[in-house]
Amino acid sequence: MKLRELAKIIKGLHGYRFYASSLLIYYDGHDTATNPTSHSTDEPASTPSQQSATSNNPLMRYQDQSRADLKVIDFAHCTSGIYAKDCMPPYPPMHPDEPDKGYLLGLKNLMMIFRDIWDQNGGDHDISQQWLKEEEELWADVWD
Repeated sequence: MKLRELAKIIKGLHGYRFYASSLLIYYDGHDTATNPTSHSTDEPASTPSQQSATSNNPLMRYQDQSRADLKVIDFAHCTSGIYAKDCMPPYPPMHPDEPDKGYLLGLKNLMMIFRDIWDQNGGDHDISQQWLKEEEELWADVWD
């Protein structure tokens, strides 16, 4: 889910290039679901009706309990695509009116890898198919 959100943002950044940047993916192993009184300061406690609706939808149940986070790091060689002609970066974008398709390809491959891990380790098939559908819609216009 977070990789798709990042891809949507990157798709809208024409001219930006993320040379040598990295993704930091980290996982919080603390299970707040077993301790209903402990909540993050960023997330309010859910109501009983929200909990019931979530428990009936496997995709929502998974998303609500996700404890992984994602950060883009290492910006030393990134370029915004906004620069004066006398101050060009060493590697200006070849297609400045397009998003960073190399970065998007990396995100696409990473999503595929995580979906494969999910599938090979007993993940819910319906969730996997929903992710695949969302990814197909996301990539539909990138490499036309």
